Amino acid sequence: MDTIVDFMIISDNYWPSLPKDTFQYHKTLTNLLQKYQGSYEIMKKPRKLQLVPSIGQVEVELNFDDGCVRSFLVTPLQVMIVISLMMMMMMMMMMMVV
Repeated sequence: MDTIVDFMIISDNYWPSLPKDTFQYHKTLTNLLQKYQGSYEIMKKPRKLQLVPSIGQVEVELNFDDGCVRSFLVTPLQVMIVISLMMMMMMMMMMMVV
């Protein structure tokens, strides 16, 4: 899976207060995003990057069994659902092999 991380930076000086989030990224993305966040904060001291998982959009490319590849622009929550379904399918396939 090729992963490209790109953020839109919004300042609390110009943006109304953002919603408080209980939604969290899937653990496969958390490490990648934490690395990006750490790099940003080193390069842009004293600025901090606060991720808001419930807003934004993600471009994903899905490969289907018939060989079709399609791109979608979806919410972070929708991506987490797709990742969870893919993980479940992989686990089921591994169980069938055993």
